[in-house]
Amino acid sequence: MNSADKKLAIAFLKEEPAAAAHRLEQIPEPQVIAVLTAAPAAIAADVFKFMLPSIAASVIQDMADDYVTPLFVEMTVTDLSQILRLMPVSTRTQKLSLLPAKKRVRCETLIHYPSYTVGALVETDVLTFDAKMTVEEASIRAKKRAFPNAKTLYVLSKDRHLIGSLSIYDLIRAPNNALVADIMTHPPMVLSGYTEQSAALGMPVWENSDVSAVVNRKNAFVGVVYHHALRNAINLQASRKQKEHSIGVALINAYGAVLANLVDEVTFLSSD
Repeated sequence: MNSADKKLAIAFLKEEPAAAAHRLEQIPEPQVIAVLTAAPAAIAADVFKFMLPSIAASVIQDMADDYVTPLFVEMTVTDLSQILRLMPVSTRTQKLSLLPAKKRVRCETLIHYPSYTVGALVETDVLTFDAKMTVEEASIRAKKRAFPNAKTLYVLSKDRHLIGSLSIYDLIRAPNNALVADIMTHPPMVLSGYTEQSAALGMPVWENSDVSAVVNRKNAFVGVVYHHALRNAINLQASRKQKEHSIGVALINAYGAVLANLVDEVTFLSSD
């Protein structure tokens, strides 16, 4: 296959990751690995997002570590945890060791939640404060780096219980010498990490916000879950149960021959 065809096949993975994932689910695992490792890790990460977690787990556990390491950098903690929880414990432990320490801890937290629960979708990278911090100290923490959710900020006790919340605007307007405890409001409603996703979608936590705090069985703060992530997860689960995939047949066929050629080429090259 010439370079033009190879570029088109990689473009398929990049531009239509859902269709590519569906196509790759239907071919032997060694060929799936060959195709995905021919693409940049960032592109493969998007494809894995749409692949059945059980298939993704089987593929990733057989990939070489020198490819998996940059792949894991590109994948979100939520996507990683959904895949890693389906691997044998020994394999999962080895793959987790490829992650940076902080990301590994966040993954380990989510892996223990069943895939159908709110906990499986939690974003653990959340900006939190201690009530005894001054506004100046809190502002310095907030400026250190970007956080996924900065609209609602959470105040935790030393045992990580949620004791209050505030907005970034409250923080900006407050005097530097004020304490976070002085400007925080009562803690918002929360979801348990073990709440089933379908049940959580109809709960009152969403009445005034599109993000909810999540706690574990000891009421310790775990992170947040977004309404859109919950809705997307439920929709994805429903689509996987359908006999017919929603991906257009014409789209798959348009790229199918080229993708098949890429499979043939990389399989041939790997056997040399």
